[in-house]
Amino acid sequence: MSKKQHIDALFEKFVAGNCTKEEEDIMWQYFNDLSQRNYMESLISQELENNSQPNQATVKLIKRENVQPFQLIKWAVAVLVLLIPAALLIHEYNIKKGKNASVGAKQSLEIFSGGNKATLTLANGTKVLLDTLKKNDIEEDRGVQISKTADGSLVYNSINQGLASKKEASAMNTLETPRGGQCHIILPDGTQVWLNAASTLTYPTNFTGNERKVFLKGEGYFEVNHTITSKERPFIVQTLHQQVQVLGTRFNVNAYENEPNLKTTLLQGSVRIVAGNSSRILLPGQQSSYTKDKLEVSLVDTETVIDWKNGDFIFAGESLPTIMRRIARWYDVKVVFQDNIKSDEFGGQISRKKNLSKVLRILELSGDVTFKIKDKTILVSKRIE
Repeated sequence: MSKKQHIDALFEKFVAGNCTKEEEDIMWQYFNDLSQRNYMESLISQELENNSQPNQATVKLIKRENVQPFQLIKWAVAVLVLLIPAALLIHEYNIKKGKNASVGAKQSLEIFSGGNKATLTLANGTKVLLDTLKKNDIEEDRGVQISKTADGSLVYNSINQGLASKKEASAMNTLETPRGGQCHIILPDGTQVWLNAASTLTYPTNFTGNERKVFLKGEGYFEVNHTITSKERPFIVQTLHQQVQVLGTRFNVNAYENEPNLKTTLLQGSVRIVAGNSSRILLPGQQSSYTKDKLEVSLVDTETVIDWKNGDFIFAGESLPTIMRRIARWYDVKVVFQDNIKSDEFGGQISRKKNLSKVLRILELSGDVTFKIKDKTILVSKRIE
């Protein structure tokens, strides 16, 4: 019997609730084995589609993992990647039985996920709605051609091959995503930027002079063109309270004004953070956090930081207020806490393409909270046993 056949046989007994204690232990080992992640996830997803009844062992495991602090975040997220489809299955089953159906029962309007939406403001003030711009449509602005690709990306190409006049070089464009929007752009120098919801990027139509400088509000993930060395023309990301001087290529900047900390996370290369009177150089896997003139650096799991860029929500030991701010930006909703919800740590992973109700169900399974969707407002309350 091959390993996959063994997994299939165990999984069939697992969902039927017929595993022995030894067989369950083997099943949990498969859950934790990252080399089996994709296959295990496919089995659970198939089970979700079939609306089968979940077994009690799965319920116990989900509760156990969500109670424990996320001291080993990377491991915990890897497990939760596999468990969340099962969690959805459990919740669907409970709804049929009349249990914990608060989101489904109290929901008057389904709220869909965000998507590729943004507004481009040209140097002359003209505004272009990117979701109405067709594939290969071309706009021209101060020596560049701006086109939209089949996947919705915005691409800048220099008409005069980089020989921009001073007037053209000083011309600035602004790309703005609304709440519920995101966008991918390739800048004139080949640098790629992914903008998260409710974010703004301002940049020149041509990079000339001694530096390549852009201005960010909100959140953006950058892959800087390294064919132009930092010594020749450094790439700089300026936010309201800090400056990121790029010495490498891949990093994420979270500069939302309603977040308590300004965070920069490095995935590849190195960057120098200048904030207030402090300056630090980051190495891959490190994250700087700046608040109240204090700059701190720590190690993080970068996958949980750029989850949004990869199309997911990964909640790795985050407080509910932090999670709800992320949800509010992506689904363009308002959040109202009706009770004093303590800052428990929530965990799980789900696609950002899922409707809002699916995401809220995951959170209900993870903690003692309930949600009610009323128009474009989420009402958050303590669960009453």
